[in-house]
Amino acid sequence: MLTLNLSKMKNMMFLFLLPAMILAQENAPSPETILKKVDDNMISKTSITESQMVIPVLGNSRTVTSKGYAKGEETAFTEYLAPAREKGTFFSIGKSIMSSMTMRSAFVRRL
Repeated sequence: MLTLNLSKMKNMMFLFLLPAMILAQENAPSPETILKKVDDNMISKTSITESQMVIPVLGNSRTVTSKGYAKGEETAFTEYLAPAREKGTFFSIGKSIMSSMTMRSAFVRRL
């Protein structure tokens, strides 16, 4: 009958794993590389979002529904879909912000 001593088994495992841990550290990416990869994953070339914002007003609430499109970090377009009084668009190109409310009102305002 074969009996293994638990402490001997731990020592053997440590001896086998130590070289693997040392080699893994040598090939590990630098913190700067890891942060750059995280940043690259956070910023997409293009994105489309749909959202609902619930706004509490004097004991009631109203919901604003919108759909947004973005290209990189500089260009964005948001279309407000509901309610009717919020319908319209909002543009953001670089640092300039423009809004156009509805097609009936036909105005563009720089903010």
